[in-house]
Amino acid sequence: MKGKLFLAVVVCLFLNLTAQAQTKITVNEEKSSIVINEQTADVSLVLNNDANSFNDRITLEILDEENKIRSQISQSQRLKKGENTYKLALPLGDLMKKADDKIVWYRLHYRVGNADGTISLSELIKVIFELRIATAEYVFSGLNYRIRIRA
Repeated sequence: MKGKLFLAVVVCLFLNLTAQAQTKITVNEEKSSIVINEQTADVSLVLNNDANSFNDRITLEILDEENKIRSQISQSQRLKKGENTYKLALPLGDLMKKADDKIVWYRLHYRVGNADGTISLSELIKVIFELRIATAEYVFSGLNYRIRIRA
C-alpha cells in the first residue's frame, strides 16, 4: 500500500513539474513599444503568460546592422498570469551620437522563458518626434502673424 501511494505522489510531482516546464509565454510585438532618450531606451514589452505567476529572466539586446550587440539588459521579473506590460530601461551610453539616423535600422532581440524573437526598432518606435506650435491668441489685420514651431 505504501509503495502504491509513494508511486502516485512521484507521478503527480512529475506531471506537475512537466506542466510548469511547458508554460507558454508570447510577446505581443504590436502592443510593445520603445521610447529612445539621450541615455536610455525605455522598452515596454507586452507579455502574455498562459501559466500561473512565476519568476523568470527578461533579456533585451539592441543589435546593429551587423548583428553586433550595442546595448543589453537582463532582469529577473515576476511574470504574472495573463497579458501584462513590463518596462525595462536599456542603457544607450553614446549610441545615439554614433548611430543617430541609423537607429531605425537596429533591432531589439528579446528572450523571455520560451519566447525568443527579434523585432525592428522602426516597428517599436511609435512616436519619432514631437511637434509643438506656439502662436499668439489673437490675430490682428495688417500685422505679421508669428508662429514658433519646435520639433
